[in-house]
Amino acid sequence: NYTTYTKQLQQKLLQRRNMALTVLNEYFSDLGTWNVPKGGFYIWVTLRKRISMEILFHKAIKKGILLNPGDIYDFNPNHSLRISYAYLNEKEFTKGIQDLAILIKHLSKNNSS
Repeated sequence: NYTTYTKQLQQKLLQRRNMALTVLNEYFSDLGTWNVPKGGFYIWVTLRKRISMEILFHKAIKKGILLNPGDIYDFNPNHSLRISYAYLNEKEFTKGIQDLAILIKHLSKNNSS
């Protein structure tokens, strides 16, 4: 029934959220900050260093990573990303976060030169 379905979905999303937080702690702790969401499908990450979000978006697309830069939601530059954890398994999510971390580090290095 619907109640059982929603409870199972909530549990699955909670597991994926916890997995995403573990992965972010491992690969992103030096790159950004985030709050632990109480529910939902994504985590807001705010980058510590100012980089071009437009360049990051285009480089990420070339790597097969679809980003949601925060400024598409409030129309102001905010150096934040909305990272979804709802649809990928742990292996896919981890690979995406690892690749994204490399891109951000590369852009940060080039931006400070």
